[in-house]
Amino acid sequence: MADGFRIVLRSAALQKQLAEALRRNPRETTRAVTDCVLHLAGESAVLAPVESGDLRSDCKAVVNGTLLYDGLPKSEDPTGKAHGNGYTGASPTPTVSPLGKVSYSLPYTIPQHEDLTLRHDRADGYVRADGSSVNRVPGGQAKYLQQPFEQNEARYIQRFARIPSEVIQ
Repeated sequence: MADGFRIVLRSAALQKQLAEALRRNPRETTRAVTDCVLHLAGESAVLAPVESGDLRSDCKAVVNGTLLYDGLPKSEDPTGKAHGNGYTGASPTPTVSPLGKVSYSLPYTIPQHEDLTLRHDRADGYVRADGSSVNRVPGGQAKYLQQPFEQNEARYIQRFARIPSEVIQ
């Protein structure tokens, strides 16, 4: 991540299900990692702060070294500011140890994610004398990666739990 810092989201329950799924069916586990990583990237990108759209466009999803998601496309951004390419259509090579990650690499990634005091509204208009504003729209939030991970952790665990044993024919 930016300036050598990383935010790593870990879940013991998710790691346990992942290990069990890998034992049962490595190929399907790679698919499940892909599903979860793409879902998290999509959920996260729409929550990222949006002054210029650069942060939303910077979201990357990679599985086993293959770029699967390359930023939120303008067509999927409610603010219309993002300029990413979205889903790349690539497929990761299945391995016995799939590695998936969702990342942002801009210099202000970590402060925008971690600083809960920052205001992430975007003012297209102006602020009136009474403090109300014209054309002020939501512009994302802090914890834009952590929150969707925590909200969907049970979903991801279930995805790995549903992986069947490999069928030998």
